[in-house]
Amino acid sequence: KNNIYFIILDSMIPIKKFERSYDISLKKQYVFFQKHNFKVIDETVNPYDNTLHGLTSIFYLDYIFDSENNLKSHIKNYFPTILKDEYNLPPLLQKLKKLDYDFKWAGNYFALCANTNIKFCLNLNQNQFIDLYLLVNFFKQSPTIQIANMIGKVIKFDVNKEILYELNNGIGRLINFLEKNSSVDKLKPTFYFIHHMSPHYPYLTREDCSYKFTPGEINYEGYKSAYLCDLQRISEFINFIDKKDPNSFIVFQSDHGWKFEENDKKDKKKIFNLVRLNSKCELDHDINYNNVNILRLIFSCIDGQKAKYKLSN
Repeated sequence: KNNIYFIILDSMIPIKKFERSYDISLKKQYVFFQKHNFKVIDETVNPYDNTLHGLTSIFYLDYIFDSENNLKSHIKNYFPTILKDEYNLPPLLQKLKKLDYDFKWAGNYFALCANTNIKFCLNLNQNQFIDLYLLVNFFKQSPTIQIANMIGKVIKFDVNKEILYELNNGIGRLINFLEKNSSVDKLKPTFYFIHHMSPHYPYLTREDCSYKFTPGEINYEGYKSAYLCDLQRISEFINFIDKKDPNSFIVFQSDHGWKFEENDKKDKKKIFNLVRLNSKCELDHDINYNNVNILRLIFSCIDGQKAKYKLSN
């Protein structure tokens, strides 16, 4: 059984929309993806335009609201609370357990793994992140990142640079973890759930991924720099995983897009979607391969059963 790398790029818009919005060509990026057998799936639409509902639907492998916009009866709580021990395993983890897969999660400021259920944490055995989690948990007591930054300035501590810059780079943390585990292919097959908190605000990188804080949530240059940095980080991961774990399933998707204008809410459901599956997986061009449906496809490729897609919310 092949490992599954499911990487959420928070707020990342479709690549063609990015090209249009910034009048920029990413032809070299398309060529790179094609060379490494990745497919860009355009016009993918998620059921929700926010992280809370989007990530919850992933763990239920289902849309969480009915046609009247009421929470479905089997949805017991939202992500990440549903991963706490007082709840039964959500359907995603039940499916992984049935297929004899481990589950490893790298969280961020939005949802800290160690603050939810440490047994799922990617870095459980890596002490270098313990203090980082504690620091973030301390600053998270403040209602907003801005207030946390104000506290940081008083004690001469740059929250963005010293904590969020590293913590929000889920792709980099995953690479570091895999580098320290030299025999990934000999371990129990694992589902890696990586919530990479970029290009979501706060914008903490230049285009080359070096640190730079760009203030303001609606900041076109800050978002552009973060987006181009993330394309670079995606490429770095692809080059790395081709040598480390070439037969794995890899999904890069966003949970939602980004509003360029106030009336852009509908487009916010359109997501970045880049996947590499295997020869057993056939994409149906009539299917909307959002967060829920791409997982349903992957699991069908593993267990040999026909995928049951969610066609509408």
